[in-house]
Amino acid sequence: MLEFKFDWSRNIEIGLEEIDNQHKELFRIMRDIEQVILTSGHNLSDYEILQKLCALREYITYHFFTEEKMMEEMNSQHLEEHRRQHEEFKKQINSISCIALVQDPVQGFKNIKEMVQEWLFEHILVEDKKIIDDK
Repeated sequence: MLEFKFDWSRNIEIGLEEIDNQHKELFRIMRDIEQVILTSGHNLSDYEILQKLCALREYITYHFFTEEKMMEEMNSQHLEEHRRQHEEFKKQINSISCIALVQDPVQGFKNIKEMVQEWLFEHILVEDKKIIDDK
């Protein structure tokens, strides 16, 4: 997989300010996770490791709720498929073992980074762009 840094770019914007701002926050959370990888997790307590995972889980849930609500209000023809994709991804994120992550945070966060990176490329650049078509 190509090396990717979670640095925001205007090329990723879909054109809806609220959604773009939430995507920026998701990228910020992922930059925090990248820092764990880059620093080999030095001086992180178990609590801090789990706090990063929880921040990702909670923000994804909040973001998906916001996005789906917006799509409902727009009577989006893509809502059901979008919702299905969100549910699949939430299951993936929620299935991450906290015990395994604490035992090997660097490898665990590398796996999370790869999972999120792969999903975000497809989802933001293809699926989220469809939201603008419904506007």
